[in-house]
Amino acid sequence: MIYLLSDDLIDSSRIRGFGAAQGESITVCKTIGQLSECLKSQPGHLIADLTHPEWDGEQILSQIPENYFLIGFGPHVAAELLRKARQVGCKKVMPRSQFFEELPTRLAEWFQV
Repeated sequence: MIYLLSDDLIDSSRIRGFGAAQGESITVCKTIGQLSECLKSQPGHLIADLTHPEWDGEQILSQIPENYFLIGFGPHVAAELLRKARQVGCKKVMPRSQFFEELPTRLAEWFQV
């Protein structure tokens, strides 16, 4: 299972589309509450928009089992935001442009789906 924490409709649609093209369903969670409920019912991998207004890396990572993967993406100009995401334990952190460039071909590799 792959979850996406994002309240951006355009990004969510693009990510779900790339997932579908690779045969993977991606569940969009618009709030931390929705994400928490999803993770309680079925653990899974996570893609997180680091600019989400409720982003709290430590809180989210505490809900994800160690054998699952978290990828964070955000604006390249937000170097501090990207650095903090790495510090709290995101397995992969990248600028938004790189994320969308790699997503169509690397989703399966990232999550080993």
